[in-house]
Amino acid sequence: MNRWRLLAAGLFLGTLVVGAATGQEAKGKAAKTPEEAVKNVVEAARKGDAEGVISQFVKPVRELMQRSKGLEEPQRQLNEALDAKFGKDPQAKQRPPFKEQITSLKAAEVKSSAKKGDHLVVLKIKTTAVKDGKEETKEETMGAVKEGDAWKLLPPGRDGTVDENTLKQVTAQTVQFTAQIPKIKEAMEKITKEVKDGKYKSREEAQKALDEFLKGKK
Repeated sequence: MNRWRLLAAGLFLGTLVVGAATGQEAKGKAAKTPEEAVKNVVEAARKGDAEGVISQFVKPVRELMQRSKGLEEPQRQLNEALDAKFGKDPQAKQRPPFKEQITSLKAAEVKSSAKKGDHLVVLKIKTTAVKDGKEETKEETMGAVKEGDAWKLLPPGRDGTVDENTLKQVTAQTVQFTAQIPKIKEAMEKITKEVKDGKYKSREEAQKALDEFLKGKK
């Protein structure tokens, strides 16, 4: 997965709530150029400054992270109920806190930038990050658009590309996910109670019930 999309994905999963306790948006340096936005991300990542990283992304990404804050506690309670009932899952890979995820990014250098349309700049970025204890370097694509006087980073779409429709796609995903949040929260709370009540014989059965509820089959 593109590293920049991965950084944004951490926000979508609500792995860390930043600025959410007060309902305020994450603050950070205002980038005067797309290259400066990339530099700000790296500087913030090195410090473990999640707010600083988040602040460099486009508004839909920042908003989605804030709106998903209500899922953290139901998810934690469901995991605790499953572990208490069925024991720890040896196959489960715990997602590290977002702060730990961002500190894996060690360097990022903009190798090229190209204007695409009236409002978008497409960046080719050489990134270096630690993966499984080893440094890995690769070239990745990232977009940048202007919000007011500041440049903000736009993660690539699902296909890994960036074009003038990407911001619309990210915005649409924000709207779609926001609409699903109440049902996701309801589903996790329901399954948590049923796990504690002994309704399910295995972790897999509980997971299947959760999936079916989210798909509207229960």
